[in-house]
Amino acid sequence: MDSMFVLLITPDEHNVTSLTEDELQQLDKLKQDLRIIFLTIPFFLLAFGIPGNILTIMVLRSRSMKDNVFSYYLISMCSFNLLTLSVNLPRYINKGITGKEVNIANKNFCAFYRYISTTLVAISDWHLVVITGARLFFLIDRGKKYTHLYSSPFSTIFSLSLIMVLFEVPAVGFWIRFKDENGNPVECYLPGESLLVHLQLCVQTLIPAALLICLNIWILHIHRVQESGLMETEATSKLRKQLLVLVFLSNFQFIVSVFPLTIVYPNMRLFFNMSTSLGRAKSNITFGAVALLLYSTYATDFLVYCFFGRKFRKELFKLLHPLCSKLFPHRYNVSDHSKSDVSDTVRSRGKELSDPSVQVQPQVNQTP
Repeated sequence: MDSMFVLLITPDEHNVTSLTEDELQQLDKLKQDLRIIFLTIPFFLLAFGIPGNILTIMVLRSRSMKDNVFSYYLISMCSFNLLTLSVNLPRYINKGITGKEVNIANKNFCAFYRYISTTLVAISDWHLVVITGARLFFLIDRGKKYTHLYSSPFSTIFSLSLIMVLFEVPAVGFWIRFKDENGNPVECYLPGESLLVHLQLCVQTLIPAALLICLNIWILHIHRVQESGLMETEATSKLRKQLLVLVFLSNFQFIVSVFPLTIVYPNMRLFFNMSTSLGRAKSNITFGAVALLLYSTYATDFLVYCFFGRKFRKELFKLLHPLCSKLFPHRYNVSDHSKSDVSDTVRSRGKELSDPSVQVQPQVNQTP
């Protein structure tokens, strides 16, 4: 659900003269707002999502974490997030700079681009379901009878990618159009009024969202059952709170980023008057906002699925410590010197206590 939602809804310059002065002002304001949105939000998502996903991959590939089977799932998720952001967001930036869609003259290449774009979005969305499902199987598989369902990330991710690749071939092939409603040849696009929209929405958003919610609720239920016979301690209370926050953020992030697009895209003609330039401009800015909201998922997934782990945070701090010591040498040198002074004091004190020739005088309380 991505550039499959590219609409040819740019304002019709030939009909602008028929607008009133007030409508012309609204149209100019919408154009300015659209440019601001397409210049700021994609840049922010790229500037935050690309380094964040790369840094997460580096931490997950560290020596102490690469043996964890879930690290491979998370590395794959971050890798597909990088591909999805890199393939799709530059197109929005170009539209913010030039005010037009990227002109792909070659029909075959244009169709291939739409196909790659939709496939990457589908694989990235289903990664969240696969990761959550693997965690669930790990919890319920006490007898270790079904370890093959979650302990072979390569085959699982390969199967997922293959299914999405094969699904998108006929979907995009029957869906893509090279002519507009009037029969005029245009750049390839995927119309929102096609029946295939609902099939794509089910596969890419509705089914993953439903599965993700059910799996998270199941995981939460298992933790509650396991802790029902345990005495309430500070550690268990903290763990329960962290789990509640993680489940809430996982569901909330996916629902908020995906559902607006599933509502707006197939119903553009119900929400806006597409026969006028002003209506098309309003639909354009609305679609751009909800589409970028979808991409925010791929720029922030690593926060929700990785930063809750204490071990991950420790490895992250180890990785960032050399960089921070170079950026803030005075602060880190002072702390290092203070730590070394304390360690030297403790070491010398230990030598005194272990040396029988040294007599240690008892300390006298000087307070009255």
